[in-house]
Amino acid sequence: MEKQCQSLRMTGADKAAHLRAAECFGRALVDDPTLNWLTDGKRPQVVVRFFTRVAHMSLRAIKDHRDCWQLLPVVAAATDSNGAEATAAVAPAVVCIGCEYPRHHPSDLRLLFNGLIPMLAAVPSLRSLRFISETMDIMDLEKEAFHKAHGPFLYIACYGTEPGLQGRGLGSQLLQAVIADAEERGIPLYLEANSPGSRRFYERHGFEMLREIRAKPQAPPLFVMARLPSSRNQPRQQDAHAAVMGQQAGKAATVGAGAAARRARNVSALGSASSLQCSA
Repeated sequence: MEKQCQSLRMTGADKAAHLRAAECFGRALVDDPTLNWLTDGKRPQVVVRFFTRVAHMSLRAIKDHRDCWQLLPVVAAATDSNGAEATAAVAPAVVCIGCEYPRHHPSDLRLLFNGLIPMLAAVPSLRSLRFISETMDIMDLEKEAFHKAHGPFLYIACYGTEPGLQGRGLGSQLLQAVIADAEERGIPLYLEANSPGSRRFYERHGFEMLREIRAKPQAPPLFVMARLPSSRNQPRQQDAHAAVMGQQAGKAATVGAGAAARRARNVSALGSASSLQCSA
């Protein structure tokens, strides 16, 4: 199967293809350490539903799908009359949902109108909702720091392989296409790996860990990682990132409080609906 798959951008994908990609990502994240920690490892269907809605919201909110990819069987790959990439109704083996930061990164308002409410409704509890909000605040600060140190970058928000197809090199096949595109454009890649295994996977492809983050001391870590294009002759990105984070330390509390207050307004407005749907 490895030789029968092709990496394709999702620029010509329709809504049904977006949903198939989102469902693939949701299934791929069934073992996510953080969501399983929040659900005591007892609600895998809730984990899958949450990440499916995260991916679906991302695909709807991102305006330019140039940096959204999927690995499909060759028999499903095609081109339309204009030469644009198109696909048959086949579920992808691997999905990559990304965007150029900050130009194409969705605003909070755009997320709100493109699936934020269903996504929040899939959060397992109000405790989980608060934790996820705090984690997002930290992630926002990290992205801002990396942008300050390195300029625009390609942010990989979602990356996952269908569980039954993992371990066959398919994730590497799609990632190599994404890396080659970033190299051609001379732009860094940036992501948050959700487990030590994911971290090792990205390290094998030239990514470097910048920082380990946890919203709570007892929570599983997220690993902030990046890969600079080979054309750039710069100091170690980890050092540059740490320097910028140090400069921001004095104002981080203020920035974080502002972001937290903004999300708190959303949580207060949507929390009741979220908890009711999750208990159904």
